[in-house]
Amino acid sequence: MGLSKEAILSASDLPRKTIRVPEWGGNVTVRTMTGVQHDAWSQEWHEVRKNRGDLENTTGFEAFLAIHTVVDEAGNPLFSANDLDALNAKSAKALSRVARVALRLSGIGADEIEDMAKNSESGQTA
Repeated sequence: MGLSKEAILSASDLPRKTIRVPEWGGNVTVRTMTGVQHDAWSQEWHEVRKNRGDLENTTGFEAFLAIHTVVDEAGNPLFSANDLDALNAKSAKALSRVARVALRLSGIGADEIEDMAKNSESGQTA
């Protein structure tokens, strides 16, 4: 027998992971994106690249992902879209470490990232 509606809606399925980022001198907490957050992230990433005039440009991808997944102890985002350039100027190694965890926690794989790029190239949103 399958899961009930109540079982699905009450499941605790939004894990967080605290990781060490020595380049930043401590730990950060990375959270799983909800469905709504994932859709917003995907749309906003498309808009960032569109505003640059280059939908194929992935500069800032890891920083943008960190903006949407790094949270404080209460689960509130540490960064906003206004922090993209400043965060993108930080250590590539640190950003990659955060991005790998964020991608894994949110179930985003290389196939989805590639699909986002293809959809963006054709003028569609991801």
